[in-house]
Amino acid sequence: MEGYSRVKLLGEGSFGRVFLMREKKPGGRLVCVKQIHRVHQPKKQAFAPSGREKSSGVEVDLMKKLRHPNLIRLLKSFAGPSPLRQQHIVMEYCSGGDLRNYLKAAASGKQPLCLGEDKIWYWFVQLALGLHHMHQQRVLHRDLKTANIFLSNAGYLVLGDLGIARKLASGDAAATVIGTPLYMAPEVLEGKEYSFSSDVWALGCVLYELCTGKPHYSTTAEQDLPW
Repeated sequence: MEGYSRVKLLGEGSFGRVFLMREKKPGGRLVCVKQIHRVHQPKKQAFAPSGREKSSGVEVDLMKKLRHPNLIRLLKSFAGPSPLRQQHIVMEYCSGGDLRNYLKAAASGKQPLCLGEDKIWYWFVQLALGLHHMHQQRVLHRDLKTANIFLSNAGYLVLGDLGIARKLASGDAAATVIGTPLYMAPEVLEGKEYSFSSDVWALGCVLYELCTGKPHYSTTAEQDLPW
């Protein structure tokens, strides 16, 4: 990819791949690049945008408007070369990795991790500030979890992955059952309308993990959750 040299693959899923890359210039910084897959549809057109690619346009628009120290920072976005013209989202690289892996690495594996109260509050306030800024801009995250929280190079936490985030109009509510079941509020799982309080529920689930080193419930299956 012009302007960047690939360092390693960070992750891969149905939506595409995420790479660690370095800018091709003197003193070039490390960046995180999300590459969105396109779907091949020969009977209609050579390459049509996938659902995830369409949502990536929303993700980029939201990231441009959301500027806060505790939210992942967008650096640029662009389409790759023909014929694929895959969408690329270039973001700041958080060298500390995600909070889920941090908690796993810090735990002994035999006993639940218990962070000091001061650090728990320090991190929780950062997350609350980032989420508050999103909600002030009427943006619903919808997938707040430890895997989408990152440790910045400076040692503070930032919220990331706005792939399924949604901006709500005044008085509007969401209704799509979407996200990660373990962090979904009861009203989301029940298919009812929901709003910003569902993000606050998820934030409470993250706080529980910070305090105990493990999720608040042991199952990931929706039907086994107690609400």
